[in-house]
Amino acid sequence: MTTRWTQPLRARPGGTFRLQATSSTTYVRVILVDTMVWAHWLRGREDDRVTPLGGLVENGVAAWHPIIRGELLLGAAGRLSAKRFALLDDILAALPKLPERTTDEVCSFIAEQVEGSGIGIEDAHIALAAIENRVSLWTMETALARVARRLRLPVFV
Repeated sequence: MTTRWTQPLRARPGGTFRLQATSSTTYVRVILVDTMVWAHWLRGREDDRVTPLGGLVENGVAAWHPIIRGELLLGAAGRLSAKRFALLDDILAALPKLPERTTDEVCSFIAEQVEGSGIGIEDAHIALAAIENRVSLWTMETALARVARRLRLPVFV
């Protein structure tokens, strides 16, 4: 299932969110937010594609993975000032962190599920974390979105 954002998230009773989507309405509790979504949001530019992230952060439902933090530190968001990176760490500390798997475990997942799919090992870490934790995935990467759909993960692009 692929959903495109058209409006901000609206809070519903019980902590679920109703996504106003072009196809159908989807209910989710936690969304693993991929690197480029964070990067666009951290740059602070007006970008309707990532506007809903503010609401997810405020409501504590934007999950993250240590690989994503590492990619941001390495420059996926452009050069972040020390102040902005400290802000990111404060934000991430308040949000759900998905557990890491070993490289060997991720390589087994690759061999069994996503070999030849065109994603890198970082995206394999992210896909595996989403599957194991039964969360939705929000990505701007075409290859990762394609893999997520094939693995029957709810994915937002």
